[in-house]
Amino acid sequence: MAKLLQLVIQGDVTDFTFDVEGEFTPSWEPVYRLNANPPALTEIRETWLLTRAKIVSTDGTAATLWTSFAAFLARIAVRGATHPADVKLKTGAGATLRTLGPASHEQLRFEVLDGLTSDLNPADSFRTVATITLRVSAVSRYADANGIGDFDQRVRATYDAGLRVLEYVTTVTTAEGTSALTKAQGFAKIDIATLGGAYTYETNGPDGIEYEVLDADEGAARVPTAVRAVSRVREWGIATGATVAGGSPSEIDYRVDTETDLTSGKEVTTTFASARGPNALAFVQTKAPTVYDRKTIVDDTATRFASGTWQRTRDTSQTAGGKPGDRPLDELRVTITGGHQVLDWEPCANNVLPVDFVGGFVQWRATVEVTVHGRGKDLGPSGLPFPGVLPPPWVLNANESDETEPERLEPGQASSLYRRRARLVYETAQYPAGVESLARQIREGASVDSYLRGAGGQAGSPNALAGFGAV
Repeated sequence: MAKLLQLVIQGDVTDFTFDVEGEFTPSWEPVYRLNANPPALTEIRETWLLTRAKIVSTDGTAATLWTSFAAFLARIAVRGATHPADVKLKTGAGATLRTLGPASHEQLRFEVLDGLTSDLNPADSFRTVATITLRVSAVSRYADANGIGDFDQRVRATYDAGLRVLEYVTTVTTAEGTSALTKAQGFAKIDIATLGGAYTYETNGPDGIEYEVLDADEGAARVPTAVRAVSRVREWGIATGATVAGGSPSEIDYRVDTETDLTSGKEVTTTFASARGPNALAFVQTKAPTVYDRKTIVDDTATRFASGTWQRTRDTSQTAGGKPGDRPLDELRVTITGGHQVLDWEPCANNVLPVDFVGGFVQWRATVEVTVHGRGKDLGPSGLPFPGVLPPPWVLNANESDETEPERLEPGQASSLYRRRARLVYETAQYPAGVESLARQIREGASVDSYLRGAGGQAGSPNALAGFGAV
């Protein structure tokens, strides 16, 4: 007579079959991702508990019983690929009712094997009858649309001198055969592009994360199903240019030091930049000032460290009051003409002395000649500006004025000396009262890239109109 239920343990050659004569009690333990709203089911562990399952000696001898019992233990006590892949609950007629194993379940485990006293005849216990309680379990995993089972993430923000350090700690689990590391690389990274341009990655690998595989078996080349990843970015006080992980520095430094000797009028400006990480040298080179006299570049490729130091020395004694100005003037010459009545002499015949004729007043005219020098690489007008313009009531006569663009005086050098000149003609109907020195007004004015291009004239004059178009 066939038994009502049978438990079949998969075998590498033949299966091992139990007659389930006692109790069969299944249970299910769901696990949820609680940081989702509503909570998302990630897995269910299903457990089967069989009480008083029996192995009976076919010929009534202990030897036969223990042979059968040893075969049962041997089916469980194996490691690796030959370990049972599944267990099945079948009817006595052999029809499968439910399976713990692929493709619906993974992580099959035999958790408990307890020997019991025979309920039929205690004296027969483990002589002709082996009565046992067996507990076996397996897990069903439920992935989201991205193939991720559980996704636990914690966000931490700290501040250093008001600059933020942002950190994500993420744990990812997946089903067997789906790489949790691949999922962490795609979903655990902080997107630096959304934070503005002042951040760099501290976890500066190619994927923007550091990770720990929680169920690794590198010897067997196992596909990991549990990974904890950390992604961390740091804010700086300047733009970093970092847009992707692994392509920009992790650490940067930038500062400008100015040392002024008021006695000699010398001012030394030192610009320093350094970086550590990918493309460190490229970052340092972007911080080079337009004008400098000397430079030092360090490129330590072994440690991915680079630094640059640029120095510029200026003579500030030519600026008003000995204070630093926009730039030293190599030459400034102001010539003043006009402003008085026209005087003309008419020669006379017959030994008569010349007769003077006094006419009307003419405008004042100030002719300004400027020469400036600077050192740098490929200097343009903005890198070698002129001193300021004369304020009203002076009007710049642009048609009688001219200026040059920077002229390179030392070809073939990385940092060359440049020169730039301008000759300006200013006019006014009345000389401004209380002005002691036009040259001082020019030195104290704000520097300009050009006197003649754009809105080069002063306020209130026709040439202050945009582009000198309509006068």
